[in-house]
Amino acid sequence: MYSRLVKWSGLPPHRKVCIAKIMRRRLVRINREHRVFVDALTRRFEQLHETLWLGLLRPDELQRITDQFYGADAYLQDRDYNLGGMNYIEVGLVEQWFAPQGTVLLLGSGAGREAISLARMGFRVTAIDCNPTLVEKMSGYASEEALQIDTHERVPGDLSGFDGPYDAVMIGLGAYTHIVGQEARVSLLRELRTRVTPAGTLLFSFYHARPAGLGVMLRVARSIARITGSPRKPEPHERLRDTYDRAFEPHEIAEEMRLAGWRLVETADRGLRFAVGKL
Repeated sequence: MYSRLVKWSGLPPHRKVCIAKIMRRRLVRINREHRVFVDALTRRFEQLHETLWLGLLRPDELQRITDQFYGADAYLQDRDYNLGGMNYIEVGLVEQWFAPQGTVLLLGSGAGREAISLARMGFRVTAIDCNPTLVEKMSGYASEEALQIDTHERVPGDLSGFDGPYDAVMIGLGAYTHIVGQEARVSLLRELRTRVTPAGTLLFSFYHARPAGLGVMLRVARSIARITGSPRKPEPHERLRDTYDRAFEPHEIAEEMRLAGWRLVETADRGLRFAVGKL
């Protein structure tokens, strides 16, 4: 090591600069290749970890993870967010498809973003959410704005007592993606169909997914579910991060609506996709 230092110290300055540049380039390349490899390996471990839990956890446990996130997330409870109203695509779809100043049954209302916006537009809103913290926030914001919103706390899927008929039914932003299993989603859509007028409208949003086959991770998740006796069969395009989410290819949404007796009449895109259904 000492002899190398002596040899290095005897080199002319321009040679030292040249060697240093070469060494820096090599170090940068090695670091980049190392990071790419480590990042890819990390993603694989994260995906495997996610797949393990998607295979192990039952529908009620996945629902509880989602509920806990919404109950603790400060942004979703934020006053400015909830009083800021719906985005322009939502407003446009409501104005186009909802009966003016009609009755709306809103599920997954959160802390009131859609409910407050609809009430401001003159609709008579019945808003339901399963999280007591969010329902309390929504009631507070509605009182602050002097808006009449009928707020309720109910477990997911419980629509007893809300017979309507309503002019429109709406599922809050992204809430459809948190429902675990096609059977539960179709059952909810059927329930909503019985609660609207013959000219009633359904509006909800979902995450869009590109077409995909039966990937390795999905097969692993299904194997885990089968071995552990889980009552559910993991589906394509599932994710488990802060919440459980299920993304959809467009034909999957159309099929679930068809099974429930709805007809898909329009979709719109703004990060999330919005689906409009009619009877």
